[in-house]
Amino acid sequence: MRNKTKPDFSVPFNGDFRLLEKTLKTGRVMEVYFSSFDERSFISNNYTRSQKTDVNRLSSLCAEYGAGLNLLCNAPSLIRADLKKLFEYIKNLKNLTAVTVADPLVVSLLVKNLPGLDIQASVIMNLVTCAQIRQILELGVGTVVVGGGFHRNLSALRELAAMKKEYPKFRIKMMANYDCKADCVFQSVHYMTGMLQQMLPGGSKLSYRRSNVPIKSRVEGLEDGAGHTGKLCLHSYGPEDFIKIPFIRPEDLKFYRKHGYADCFKLIYRGTPSHILERIYDAYFSESFDGNLFDIIFTRYKNVDGIAGTGYCNNGTFPKDFIRRVTSCSKKCEKCGYCREVAVRTKCGRY
Repeated sequence: MRNKTKPDFSVPFNGDFRLLEKTLKTGRVMEVYFSSFDERSFISNNYTRSQKTDVNRLSSLCAEYGAGLNLLCNAPSLIRADLKKLFEYIKNLKNLTAVTVADPLVVSLLVKNLPGLDIQASVIMNLVTCAQIRQILELGVGTVVVGGGFHRNLSALRELAAMKKEYPKFRIKMMANYDCKADCVFQSVHYMTGMLQQMLPGGSKLSYRRSNVPIKSRVEGLEDGAGHTGKLCLHSYGPEDFIKIPFIRPEDLKFYRKHGYADCFKLIYRGTPSHILERIYDAYFSESFDGNLFDIIFTRYKNVDGIAGTGYCNNGTFPKDFIRRVTSCSKKCEKCGYCREVAVRTKCGRY
């Protein structure tokens, strides 16, 4: 599975040390990201169930294989946390290389108090323009997890790549198996809802949003039997709407590498069961996948009516020029039928 490409994947720690060591042995992992697993700390916007983990073991394993270790502190309101306690906790973590945050109010404090660490801007920070990214870089952020809106915007990608000369520490991280429309009006609210549920006294925890575990929300109107805040997402996706989701197929990684548009590819989610993560890793590490694209990228087809596994899209039949076409797209869908053509060609839809 290992090839000559330098390690440039950021992978989640889902609590499975067996899977983690197997993944690290591939030599493809640049960093491992993990949650504080403390649902009342306001440190992490945690979609997984609260659990304990052996952080020292995690740290040692990453160090053994030369992978970085990234702590998620991506609650949208991190400023509400006990920052003094947080800084002490971080300073005591061995081999920590990065901290990911979503609250711009704490960036300067993190940069000042945690010298030497890569302070990364989470996608939850909702930076949607190059101008916003420039502002956050001025505050001292190194790596930025860019939103899906950048994935297929060639002019914006070129501008970001050019900014690296101005900001030497700047690194672009992309979520490869991205699963939400780039212009989804509910996107940022997904994350905020998780934070609100953490704040409710005695409130239930928001379970992993792609699972089938029922949740009981104390936020009126957000119940959803599929474990997903269904009120906050459009379920009227058609085949061509899925093609418009700015995912990055395993075969298209080289396009972003070649032009310097991405320095790291993040694979999501950290609440994903191990057997599914292994499938995702195999596809992206080998940079080739001939199966059902819905098996490595979660979609609304996977969750519609609370039923998983009802979507199909033949990844092996995508046009060879797909990534070139969609990154230079005019976004004038009413005048273009390309995504519709790709949907037909890949037999995209429900089965």
